[in-house]
Amino acid sequence: MAQDDWQQLAGNHERQVLQLSPNVGASDRYAREQLGPEELAWMSSLQHSRAFNEQVWLCHGTPDSDVQVLLQSAERNATTDEVEQRLKGHRSELLLCGHSHVARSVRSASGGLIVNPGSVGQPAYEDDFPYPHVVASGSPDARYAIVERTPQGWIAQLLSVPYALQQMVELARQANRPEWVQALSSGYIKPRT
Repeated sequence: MAQDDWQQLAGNHERQVLQLSPNVGASDRYAREQLGPEELAWMSSLQHSRAFNEQVWLCHGTPDSDVQVLLQSAERNATTDEVEQRLKGHRSELLLCGHSHVARSVRSASGGLIVNPGSVGQPAYEDDFPYPHVVASGSPDARYAIVERTPQGWIAQLLSVPYALQQMVELARQANRPEWVQALSSGYIKPRT
């Protein structure tokens, strides 16, 4: 598959970087400063939610939102009822989501598989939605998932592998972001005081 054929989604930070409101956070301001017109145009072409095919749905957060987390409720796993409320009746055999950076897979009430593969980079962060909290994967490893359709239905393997993160840690140091250094190095972050 050529890189141009890769499925790409926008997340909340892509939207925030594009809008760049006065109350934008330091991360989004930093990201915007690194991008040129070509990258910004590409970002503005992305959707946060879309069908991959008839069986598979892709979304950043939930099918309807780039800021709501599907499988987490702040610092804990979402309950079955919370997941169903966030799906708002959406049904697919396989739904791939992200946003929380926490690897997890669950079955929906309709039997579909929902997979959040985790993330590469930013294994811990602070969030203000729906209230201030910290999310931490507990490991600096890169996370990804392999999904496969079998005769019994979709299955997922959630994988965690070490990677050469020192270059990213050094960039965080250069940007004077000690919280990024800690998160990238350990998978944990200290809450703001």
